[in-house]
Amino acid sequence: KQWYQRRVAITAGIVPLIEDLGLGEYSVTYVPNQFIDLIISVTWAEQHVPGSPFKAVVLGPPDATRCVLSGEGIHIARPGWPAEFLVNAQTAGVGHLTANIQGANSNPNVEIEEYAEGKFRGTYIAKESGDHDLFVYWC
Repeated sequence: KQWYQRRVAITAGIVPLIEDLGLGEYSVTYVPNQFIDLIISVTWAEQHVPGSPFKAVVLGPPDATRCVLSGEGIHIARPGWPAEFLVNAQTAGVGHLTANIQGANSNPNVEIEEYAEGKFRGTYIAKESGDHDLFVYWC
């Protein structure tokens, strides 16, 4: 049986954990220590595996202050009619968008749809007239 050395090198001095899964498969885990682009070189028998070196982008935590809300549905809605608002989270880091509405006597369901990378459409139907509070979360 011939032994080949495997090697994974990551920029920024990051040390990967390599786990042999058997049957020629390996799992590589690493923890980035800064928000930068990383280059990951994977070699087998001193030759790059197909696709290596790989580029990994380390993104920062979600930042809800960078989300931009727009649309009539953040200001006004007519009972029984669909209302819509838009959220642009393209510069807000990696996250998940949720929203809910609280009314005086009802809490309409808010449907969220991602219609483009980092852009979302929220729709809801108010059941009654009166003040409602719209809460949008990016986390």
